[in-house]
Amino acid sequence: EITVREGHELAHKLKDHLVAHIPDLGHVMIHIEPNECLWESN
Repeated sequence: EITVREGHELAHKLKDHLVAHIPDLGHVMIHIEPNECLWESN
């Protein structure tokens, strides 16, 4: 598991990487789900 801060930093790094490597990429939004996804079957 990671902290919220670590997740936030990871999302920013991923966004920066995508923008740097995909020409003409528009807005990037990254949503990180918790480990226990709401739609998982129990």
